[in-house]
Amino acid sequence: MEKIAESHYKNLDKIKDNVEDSREYNRKNNERYHRYRSFIFKTTLSREDRDTLAAADKPAVEVNVLETYLSRLWGEWSKQIPDLSVRAQNDNVDPNQVDVVEGILRSIFSGSEYENKANDVYRDTMSGGFSAFRVCTEYENDTSMRQVIRVEKVFDPTLTGFDPLARESSKSDGQYCFELVPKYEDEVREEYPDLDLSSIKTDGFFDDGTFRWSYMENNKKVYYISDYYEKQYSYVTMVEISDPTNPDVTHTMLKKEYDRVIESWDSIIEPPQILQKARRKQTKIMRYKFVGDILVERPEELDYDYLPLIFVDGNSAVIEGKQITRPYAYNALDAQRIKNLAASNMVNELENSRQTDVMMAKSSLPLEPEYMEGWLNPQKTKASLIYEDIGPEGQPNPPPTIFPRSQVNPAFMQVFDMQDKTIQTILGSYDAQLGLQQKQLSGVAIVEGATQSNNAAMPYVINYLSALNQVAKVVMNLVPKYYKTLRTVPIVMPDGKHGYHTVNDSQSQESAILDFGKNDLEVHVKAGANFDVQRNKAMSVMMELMKSSQTFNAIMNTKGLPMLIDNIDIRGKDQLKKITENFLKEQEQKQAQGANKPNPQEQMMQAELMLKQKELELKAQKQKSDELIQAEKLQQSQYKLMAEIERDKAIAMLRMTDAQNEAERTQSQAAIDHLDQQLKTIELVMKMRSGV
Repeated sequence: MEKIAESHYKNLDKIKDNVEDSREYNRKNNERYHRYRSFIFKTTLSREDRDTLAAADKPAVEVNVLETYLSRLWGEWSKQIPDLSVRAQNDNVDPNQVDVVEGILRSIFSGSEYENKANDVYRDTMSGGFSAFRVCTEYENDTSMRQVIRVEKVFDPTLTGFDPLARESSKSDGQYCFELVPKYEDEVREEYPDLDLSSIKTDGFFDDGTFRWSYMENNKKVYYISDYYEKQYSYVTMVEISDPTNPDVTHTMLKKEYDRVIESWDSIIEPPQILQKARRKQTKIMRYKFVGDILVERPEELDYDYLPLIFVDGNSAVIEGKQITRPYAYNALDAQRIKNLAASNMVNELENSRQTDVMMAKSSLPLEPEYMEGWLNPQKTKASLIYEDIGPEGQPNPPPTIFPRSQVNPAFMQVFDMQDKTIQTILGSYDAQLGLQQKQLSGVAIVEGATQSNNAAMPYVINYLSALNQVAKVVMNLVPKYYKTLRTVPIVMPDGKHGYHTVNDSQSQESAILDFGKNDLEVHVKAGANFDVQRNKAMSVMMELMKSSQTFNAIMNTKGLPMLIDNIDIRGKDQLKKITENFLKEQEQKQAQGANKPNPQEQMMQAELMLKQKELELKAQKQKSDELIQAEKLQQSQYKLMAEIERDKAIAMLRMTDAQNEAERTQSQAAIDHLDQQLKTIELVMKMRSGV
């Protein structure tokens, strides 16, 4: 083993004190855990009860009815599948990434291995008042170097411890947690050959309950190896900076990361500016592995952001600053003890009651041994009872008087029966009381009563789911840290189907890159509606709706068939659901193919429709043609009328022109005549002048 430096021991004293203080804080809770589980699963008679019955010379009789109530609730829970959902916390998260992470978580929270552990945890909380989960990583198989995330039940819930100041039901707000792992000395020395265990005293638990790191079991020395997990804090400066390319966008990063960005900035664009600063506390988880005052491994910082141990509370109460864990049967133990006492008294009376009480004279006993046998063993039905009717002095003996057999005290039976109702009332198991009122018994009453019984156990379910939420949160936080290479991971779809998905493949658009941050995703776990009673109730409601609505009946007999199958509990249910889904797909395909094939009747109807449509088209065309002819005739009439008007106008113009021409000719002739007259006058004047 590698030598551990002394500097790592500086916190060991404080850590050891935390472990021992937590053990002392939870000592009564741990004792109660073992006492109640022993009472329910081993014997309902304590040592004091047996001593009291033995002192009174009464038989030790126990009639354990409490285990039945727990087993029924546990059985109902075992058929319940948690409903898990993952949501993005900002717009930068890829929706495909959300779906894949949700599928990975469903895969981790399913399967027989996890379900068996989860059922054991729930059984612990019901019977003992608390339990604990462990989230760890391990190699996929013996030949693989890839790690996978596991959810496990701790070895023994009473060997775990948490910060007494933690108030969350899962103890996630505590500063530390630890698990003590018992190992035989040979195993410890084989794993850590150089470890010096001489300083560890082998005292186990003293009578005063003081914790010791070693004890003897089956003549072998056993050591408690403590896996201790502690939150440690450091402070960093966060800055909000501007985006040089978009003034409306800001970014948040560590101050030292911003300084590196500024040092390497070589762009001509102005570098981002700091808008505001804030000092923040960051958490890291340290693991210490030790026994007593000895570190068995070097302390290491884990990849976890949360404590890996998750407390599963039953229905505890914090009284005067101290948590008191309470099992489901916390208030019913005395009622069970009274029932045992009544049964012991009844059995005692039956054991001590005689078969027959006879009063007779001493002289009436027969002297012959063969006749005495009938009186000594009256339980023999074939034996005859013969007595001496004449005494030794000749006087007649009175006949024997036989008294009726004494009855068992009815008060014991009344108390015995009364405790059943008392226990049912204490536990809130009302469905068990329905059988007492046969006249009012009905299927609806049984369903409603069983639902109320589940509701009475709801505090345990709520606290269990609270712990499961924290488990899912721790697991989701580890996914980007351990699933960071190209690989194929198993997933479970929302409909319960299993499959595989390739992650971290940058060359594929369908592949999800699992690089989300601590605050990018949120996971929520709630109870699935898979309780038998709720399933039966859902089936009854659906059947009533199918009777009252033909539309709903048609839906459920087609697309709703898978939902009906989900609400039944029969062998081969999954196979039947798969067959139904395939059948529905085939029907849809046939309908789609049938829709493409011509139907003779539909063809005839389509032909008639086309014929009528053709006739209508022809009528419309004829009407349109007639309208065109009429319009053309009207247009021609208009053209003719206009032509006649133009002709008459032209004739009138000609006639007017002729009249004008005639007037002009007359005027011209008059002008000519006038000129002729002037010429004649001139000639006459000239003649007259020449004659002079």
